[in-house]
Amino acid sequence: MGSIEVHKADLQPLSTVSEDQLAVDEKMILLHGQKFWLYGAVDPYTNEILHVSLYPIANKQKTRSF
Repeated sequence: MGSIEVHKADLQPLSTVSEDQLAVDEKMILLHGQKFWLYGAVDPYTNEILHVSLYPIANKQKTRSF
C-alpha cells in the first residue's frame, strides 16, 4: 500500500487532479444537541459521492480509518 497523505479538502482545478486522488472532507454537525463528525469522499472528476460515515468523535485515527 502506498503512503497516505491527509489534507483539508479544497477546490482545485481539474487540471491539477490526478486519476488516483479523492476529495475527502469532514464536517462537525449537531444532531439532537449532540456533536457528530460527518466524513465524505467524492470523486473530483464526476463529483460522485463514493462514501460517507458519521462518527461521534473526530481524531487522526478516525480520519485515517475512513
